Amino acid sequence: MSSTVFISSFHILISRNILASGVPSRLAARGFRVVILAPDFKASYFEAHFGGPNVVIEGVSANASSRSLLGLVFKRLAQVMLPTTTARIKTTAKLMLERKYLYFFGFILPARLLGCSGAGRRLVRRLDQKLSPRHTFFASLIARERPVAVVSTDVNNENDVALLQEARRAGVTTLGVVRSWDNLTNFFMRVAPDGLAVANDRMADEAVRYHGVPRERIRVVGIPHYDRYLKGPTKPRAEFLREIGADPGKPLILYVPVADSRMAKNDVDAYVVGLLSRLDATILVRFPPTAAVSLDLSAFGGRVIADRPGHVFRMRQDAEIRPEDDQRLVNALAHANVVVSGPGTMNIDAALFDRPLVLVNCYPTPRSFWGTIREYRYDHIQPILASGGARIVTSADELRAAIRTYLHDPRQDAPGRARIREEQCGRLDGASTERVTDFIARSVVE
Repeated sequence: MSSTVFISSFHILISRNILASGVPSRLAARGFRVVILAPDFKASYFEAHFGGPNVVIEGVSANASSRSLLGLVFKRLAQVMLPTTTARIKTTAKLMLERKYLYFFGFILPARLLGCSGAGRRLVRRLDQKLSPRHTFFASLIARERPVAVVSTDVNNENDVALLQEARRAGVTTLGVVRSWDNLTNFFMRVAPDGLAVANDRMADEAVRYHGVPRERIRVVGIPHYDRYLKGPTKPRAEFLREIGADPGKPLILYVPVADSRMAKNDVDAYVVGLLSRLDATILVRFPPTAAVSLDLSAFGGRVIADRPGHVFRMRQDAEIRPEDDQRLVNALAHANVVVSGPGTMNIDAALFDRPLVLVNCYPTPRSFWGTIREYRYDHIQPILASGGARIVTSADELRAAIRTYLHDPRQDAPGRARIREEQCGRLDGASTERVTDFIARSVVE
């Protein structure tokens, strides 16, 4: 009988990062039976896209653990107690912007003090494992299927936390994958799994420093979906531009909105698109699959084109990135003359394709720090800002000048973009998917 492995997929990027990269099918080819755990209302979609021989889908009612008081308390502790600049700024915003005085002084400050030491963080983790409410569905599923390993593909997701806690109670091997570059300085890892996969050495250091994971339990694997990106565009430039309604004779500027969640009031996206629309270029606005963006493109004319990726389920926040969405992004990145973005992962994507990168930090009106894009002060973005591979602009004139410079000479700042690739991407050899697969398979054997 095949050994069963559980793989979670509760965050919308996991289907792109892990499943579409082929990890489940590769495990199945090695003789494992793979059970993908996904939100129940997405089960048929996952069946159609990722089911196959020895790969089955199990629908789960999501977010049950935080519906209890204790579950919510431990979730909130994980969000505020890390001793990082990121956590300090995010928690102080609760006071400065939301005026949550009782929450700040009665909960956040004590949590910060508790999280200042490794001993305090370890205590919270032990109490979390002991006191958090049981997830009866995961417990019964583990008892029924008897997996040899449970793989959390997003160790900070509350559903993944509940899954890992139940696996630990059942004595099942726990494995984790850190989903994104900011996760380890953003949230405290509530369960330290038996094995942890990260993208690069910096994240490995953060897992040791902030989360107490022994270095020997960490595997640097790279970024699996970049295995596909390394194959390059699927369409020639002229064909792709005609397909999206752009003039192949004009430069293409890819703009990735900052999104509403990154500032108190999002008037930046409309302001920047307005500036870009006056250039003699086509502006392709790639909206985030799930995040809200206060941006109406109808006023900007035919030079501004919208790309709205994602298969939407009940609401936009539930969307999944389809293969065609990801393929369109690859073509856009490969054929863009300049990428303009906020402080998101598009920085790394642009560097991967060696695209000139402009980071917007300019505003239509003056404001205090708390009304700006605060994420530029977060821990994870500092290596990008220090790399020399991106130009951060703080005014309309600086934005126009940076774009003119890059259109004239796209090799400007290329060494800095190479540094971003080296620091952020791990090994770019097309074998990251195989390393993740090997990490899971070997952890079970060992």
